[in-house]
Amino acid sequence: MENNTIWEEKSYIEPKTNLKNNDELDQTDIMKNMGKKLENEISKDTLEISGIYIILNKVNNKYYVGSAHDIIGERWPDHKCKLRKNKHINKKLQLDWNIYGENNFEFHIIELVDRINNFPTEQQYLDWAFKNKDLIYNKNPHATHPPTLYGKENGFYGKTHTQENIKHFSKIKLGKHPSEETKRKTKESMKGKHVGENNPFYKKTHSTEKCQKWSEERKNSGNPRFKPTILHWFNKDLNLHEHCTQHDFYLKYKFNRGLISEVVNNKKQSVRGWTIVS
Repeated sequence: MENNTIWEEKSYIEPKTNLKNNDELDQTDIMKNMGKKLENEISKDTLEISGIYIILNKVNNKYYVGSAHDIIGERWPDHKCKLRKNKHINKKLQLDWNIYGENNFEFHIIELVDRINNFPTEQQYLDWAFKNKDLIYNKNPHATHPPTLYGKENGFYGKTHTQENIKHFSKIKLGKHPSEETKRKTKESMKGKHVGENNPFYKKTHSTEKCQKWSEERKNSGNPRFKPTILHWFNKDLNLHEHCTQHDFYLKYKFNRGLISEVVNNKKQSVRGWTIVS
């Protein structure tokens, strides 16, 4: 972190103090004073301010710590929009916002940080802030993207969209297709992200048990796409007949999957002497 951070001595906060070694300081006052000091130094014409910020409750002095690449233009409006709609992911912050009202909350930037250092810097603030959990809204002591919520933690848990909503969503998307420029940008942004060692499943394989489980689930799903097709296989040289699916044929004889698929799709006449009798 740079020298102008809360971890070092601050003449405008407390003379000769080091937050790492002092647990008796008023955390809220320090955060607030830092924000006001820094905001006075930021030009009004500055765009896409990257760094660390807090959302401060002026009534009970609790605060939320966060980081963003574009604090003023993107992150704060996103916070405010969700809080005003009563849809913020942080339930404690949302509850106090509802109780005390928007006018009793302040947004402060407390440190400017390069994008690449946002998370490491935010982590240091969280490590210090979590020394007094009663004053912080954050639930997660680790600096990460907002977590994906599952089960009862998800606000839509146990709910379903009405048929009217589904039709409305369908109508909105009907006939809309991404432009060639959007496709190009998406392709470029994804290039190399999940290839080779960048793929989280790199050098891993699904267990036989898991594959069989998925196969059974598909067969029993009622979806006609997954209805097993029984094929009549015949080997003239061996005078053998097999009545089974393409997958079961592979499991029994271990021939190349691609070659079997070509025979099934009439791109090849036979594989190792086996043909399909129509």
